[in-house]
Amino acid sequence: MNTEDLDLNYRPTPPFPLRKRPSGSFFILNFVVMKTERSLPASWKLLLGAWLFISFLAGIEVFITQIFRPETIKANKIYILPIIRLISGTISIFLILLPGYQALKTRAWSYQLSGYFGLLIAFIFTYLFFTVLFFQIVFLQPTVNLVFAGIGESLMTGLHHVASYFFFLLLICAGKDYFDERTEALVRKEQVENELSQAKLIALQRQIQPHFLFNTLNNAIAIMEERKAAAQDMLVDLSELLRTSMSLDFSQHIPLQKELEILGRYTAIEQKRFEHQLHIQQNIAQGTENQLIPPFILQPLVENAIKHGFKGGRPRLEISIHTYLQDDQLCVQVKNNGAPLQDPQIGIGLQNVKDRLHSAFSTAATFELLQEEGWIINAIKLPKHDT
Repeated sequence: MNTEDLDLNYRPTPPFPLRKRPSGSFFILNFVVMKTERSLPASWKLLLGAWLFISFLAGIEVFITQIFRPETIKANKIYILPIIRLISGTISIFLILLPGYQALKTRAWSYQLSGYFGLLIAFIFTYLFFTVLFFQIVFLQPTVNLVFAGIGESLMTGLHHVASYFFFLLLICAGKDYFDERTEALVRKEQVENELSQAKLIALQRQIQPHFLFNTLNNAIAIMEERKAAAQDMLVDLSELLRTSMSLDFSQHIPLQKELEILGRYTAIEQKRFEHQLHIQQNIAQGTENQLIPPFILQPLVENAIKHGFKGGRPRLEISIHTYLQDDQLCVQVKNNGAPLQDPQIGIGLQNVKDRLHSAFSTAATFELLQEEGWIINAIKLPKHDT
């Protein structure tokens, strides 16, 4: 209701004194407050909050009007009008706007346009009816003619205000639904990505374990006749390695120290096979031992170095494992002085490493295969994260 509506001159002066019945308004207000204190859907809370703010502004408007036009309304009645606006708007929202919006939002656009126009008309008349009715209950003795006269006067002076309230509240409903849909879509996308990532991780894990088994068994068979004791030791080491790999959760990261222990079991197998031809050294910088990395991320690099390093009949292969911290990253290098790279393309084993790093860290981790000064270097950089 516009401030102009506060002037009662357009209404006939009743032959009886004004009735003082604020108790009815207080009863309705208390009912509304008790309802809002309960658990309500988020859209209801948003609409109630928005309407409460509008009612608060109406209270300020009435207060200013009373200062500059004190003859319009008595000072002890200032609080009545914002309460009437609050109650009338709340009734209109939950009686007309919300049910109508829920019914129309899934319909076709052509149906929605006519539907929202009808909803606007219903909202305006509902709001004005209850506003005028409560106003006259508090200040006058209401009659049918007086109520409709008040509605007509309000339509002439405040139609655009009520219409703007309707579209403002309708925008809140539409915005809340859009936000919910976007949030739900993002949650579903994240769930799907997590499921795909987990499925891919499981597939990579299943590639790793048989790879160990077949290669090591073939190596044990190859030396069985010449070095029976060494072959038996290889099978014992293999069983320990497989037991470790099967007990690990590949979705969880482990400290670098633990990864080096696992790698040590694998290199023990390979050194039994190649004996003095294979030399492995580690240069582990202080502070890197507790950094978390994906399990079994180094073994494929060492295995690949051994597989390709001895090509060309090289009598001896040196493998160096070097770790250090650089800024906010853990850097790991596995390099060997074996046969030069003939094809810079990454094979299945190294691609497996690259895929696992991407699955765990996205673009925050990198893998490079380099060749510098006679060394083949597998370089990993991943975010620093200690236990």
